[in-house]
Amino acid sequence: MTRVVIAPDSFKGSLSAREVGDVVARAIREVAPHVDVRSVPLADGGDGTADVLASSLGGTAQRQVVTHPLGDRSVEAAWLRLEDAPEHGPDAVVEMASACGLALVPPERRDPLRTTTAGAGELIAAAIEAGARRIWLTLGGSATVDGGTGAATALGWRFLDTGGRPVAQGGGGLEHIAHVEPPPEPLEAEVTALYDVDNPLLGPGGAARIFGPQKGAGPDEVERLEAGLAHLAERIRADLGIEVAGLVGGGAAGGLGAGAVAFLGATLARGIDRICDAVGFAEALDGTDWILTGEGR
Repeated sequence: MTRVVIAPDSFKGSLSAREVGDVVARAIREVAPHVDVRSVPLADGGDGTADVLASSLGGTAQRQVVTHPLGDRSVEAAWLRLEDAPEHGPDAVVEMASACGLALVPPERRDPLRTTTAGAGELIAAAIEAGARRIWLTLGGSATVDGGTGAATALGWRFLDTGGRPVAQGGGGLEHIAHVEPPPEPLEAEVTALYDVDNPLLGPGGAARIFGPQKGAGPDEVERLEAGLAHLAERIRADLGIEVAGLVGGGAAGGLGAGAVAFLGATLARGIDRICDAVGFAEALDGTDWILTGEGR
């Protein structure tokens, strides 16, 4: 018997990976009912990762009201609780796009000098309060270029100017940081940050220059964001003794990858690798004749 595995990512703005798999599987069965079809939805750490893990591993979405990426109101977001976590896998998944995603900000209001990752930090705090101790933080799809300072602030970190006052949230506040102050107690969870792009924090391929324009930054704003992220990296090195400028994946989610390492003690990992392991993708390929995959919009 011919065996087909359908392994799509999401189609942004239209169908989730699970829905794509269901549509394709149904179409194959209609024209070739003798074919053995299996759908294995995939994700790479971007939008839809929590949905893929929920459909494969089970789990329940936990709703939480958090800070909107513009910082001027609240938004309902969710984190995923996994009751039967796989060995070495997470017991909670926080998809940062749920709280800080580009889709939450209308194109005419996109402003990475202002947008904040605070909501992602609030989701992490909610997961820890509920008992999570191994958290996967997915980094794709952000509206932000704040280096993860918003998320860190929500978890007790302080970013102070020369007068000892908290700087403004968003990428526009980074250039004013004179001191980074840790919270009294370390984070009570092990965090793995899953990146869907391997860009570093700084430089021609970094968070500001590559992704700033799609988040609403013009040429002048891009250069200001680049300077702010460089200043943040220097303050992290000086105050915490951690080098983040060249980390692979450090530029994901507007620098949240680097910020997760510095402020959450996170490990950076390629999202596609961890997710393929979690959903048993290699095992699904045993005896397979055809693989159908794709992503898009």
